[in-house]
Parts: sequence; structure tokens; C-alpha cells
Amino acid sequence: MILHFSITKPCMPQGVSTVVDMLSQCLPSSDHQFFRVGNVKVSKGNSNTEKVNLKQRLLNSLKSIKNIGFIYVFFMIFSALRVVLSGRKHIQPNIICLAHDIFCLFWLGFFRYVGIIPNCKISLYNHSDGHPLETIRQKFPSKILLPPIAIVGFVVNRMNIFTVYSLSETASDRIKQLIHKTTNTRFVVILNYVNSVPISKCDWSNEKPNIWLIGTVCERKGQISLFEDIEKSLEGNSLGLTFNVLGPCNNIDLQKLKSFSFVRYMGVSSNVRKLLFPKDICLSVSSNEGLPMSLIEAASKACIIISTDVGGCNKVCIHEANGDLLPYPFITEEVLYKIKKLIENEDKLIELSKNSLEIFNQNFSEQQALEFWNNEAGIFSRD
Repeated sequence: MILHFSITKPCMPQGVSTVVDMLSQCLPSSDHQFFRVGNVKVSKGNSNTEKVNLKQRLLNSLKSIKNIGFIYVFFMIFSALRVVLSGRKHIQPNIICLAHDIFCLFWLGFFRYVGIIPNCKISLYNHSDGHPLETIRQKFPSKILLPPIAIVGFVVNRMNIFTVYSLSETASDRIKQLIHKTTNTRFVVILNYVNSVPISKCDWSNEKPNIWLIGTVCERKGQISLFEDIEKSLEGNSLGLTFNVLGPCNNIDLQKLKSFSFVRYMGVSSNVRKLLFPKDICLSVSSNEGLPMSLIEAASKACIIISTDVGGCNKVCIHEANGDLLPYPFITEEVLYKIKKLIENEDKLIELSKNSLEIFNQNFSEQQALEFWNNEAGIFSRD
């Protein structure tokens, strides 16, 4: 049995929450239990659109408060405490406790040290592209946060961690530099997984592919910078392309999106794949990434991937097999030209779409998730 602890809320269409949602749907509940904010144990099919929309509105209303670093960090620490306590009675000696964030890792390590929980095998599923503590320090550089972050770091960097799962070798290397006790720690590069969805023949009949940019609208994702470049480009104005943006967006960025005549903001969806069709194009222009769920979800619907070659994007987007990898920084005019030529070539669209689905099935499906974690369970039992 593997116990998963995460401060994300179920069915929230944002980042790590989606990763944990999908993982919980891929793995059997008989072998994996998930404990998350609100003492919720996630099982397959746990989805309620109305509740998701209500939670998203509440989250947006609190965003200005949570953006205050001091409040945000203490909110995360307190949430992690609640999550770990909710699963405490399930923790047995030598059981695997997998923390999906640095705060749950902190409490698991602290409780094990003081004897509140037995001597379990605590592991970390690192969803960032480096060390999570460094990510927090960069996001919230305020000096007032130094004490709580230092306490979390002190415990984490000195505790015995059984396994660290990271999305890339680079992320593993960064964590190795900051964790003091690495002698007995396993470092494993892991993929994100998504459950398969059926694709009918009529899904392939869409005449003109849609172009999607999926994910939180922010500077790192680069959506608005891309659109500003397109607006300045005479070629961009004459291509007749429409870009669909799907994901959380603050009011300031929303007004910017609405100012572009070639952009449609589609809001937030708890089920992205119901909007995607084979031969659609999923475009990612991020400056850095871990292993984007949006690209994996797009591949599961046989979408073509065009992405900057950052983080683990090159694991989903195989250059000239199911799309194009772009150097970062990229030239906007060249990206527009590639999209236009691709849309004009139906045979190429079908070829890349089929390849995309095959890449998904071989690497990111629930079958791959089961094989990976069954293998890990064997290693756990031997150790």
C-alpha cells in the first residue's frame, strides 16, 4: 500500500492538482490511497462540475490574499498538517508515504522523528523543475518568510528520504545539492500519467483544427507575450489563425486577452479533453516547465504538439514525429509559419495525430502507470 499526501484540492483545474487527480484515476484504490485538502480521499470518477466551479470562484476571490507570501506559505504549512493528520491512522511500519509537496514531506518527517507516526518509508514526488524550497524562495523572496522556510528546509534536508521522484535529471541534480542525507536515497525520474479516453471515428472529422494554449495565463507560460508579438507582425494579422486559451486567468490578463482579435478565452474546465479533438494543435510557449499535463492530455486525444524545448516537454513532443520542438527563445514568425503550413496539409495532420496518440499509449497511459508503480512496489518490498 502506498499512501499519497498532497495539499492540492481534488478536481481543481490547475497544475499539480490535475497531476494528482489523474494519477489517482490511473492507480487502483486497493493499492493506493490519496489524502488531500479537506480530508478527501480521492477515488476514481470523483468529479462534480458545479462544485469545481464554486471552488474556483472562491479560490479566485481569495487569490489576492494568498498572493501575499507570508499568508500563502503559512496556509500551505497548515493545510499540509491537516492532510497528514487525516491519514495518520493509516500509516503502518515500513509503509510507503509519498508526499506530493514539500510541506507534507516536512510534517511526515517531523512526525516520524518525534514518534507520532511509526518508522515508515517517506518519499517525495517532486512536481517542480528543481528543489521545491528554492522555487518557493524565488516566488516569495520576502525576508519575513525566511524563518518558516528555514524550519521546513532544516527538517527536509536532514531527514532520511527513501525515494525522490522528479520529472527530469536536472531536477534530481538540484535536489541532490540541497538534501544533506542522500546516501540511502533513491533518485528516480518519473513521468506523469493520464487515463485513456475513447476516440470515435467522427472525432477525426473536424475540418479545421483548433489551436489551443492550455494552462494558467502567466508570464512563465508566455501566452500574452506571444500574442503581443503576433499583433506586431503583419504576417500574423493576415494568417487568419484563431488561438483558444484555456486556463485560470486574473482580471488584468483577461482584459489583455480580450484586446486581441485573434484570441478566444475559453475559461476554465475540469475536463479539458472534452474540448479537444484529433488533429487539433496544442501550443506551449513556456520559458520553463516540469512535465506539462496539458501536453499529455492533448496527446491522449491525438492532438499535435508544438512546444518550446524546456523541462520535460521533449518527452511528450517528439520533434517531427508528433509535432515540433521550438528552441527557447523562439521566433514568433517561424512558429506562425509552421502552424499555417501544417493546417494546409491534411495528410500531415493525420500522420502527426496518430503518432501523438501512439506516443501517449507507449509512455503516459494508465497501463504505463500501473507497470511503473507495480515495479516500484516490488522495490519497496525488497528494501
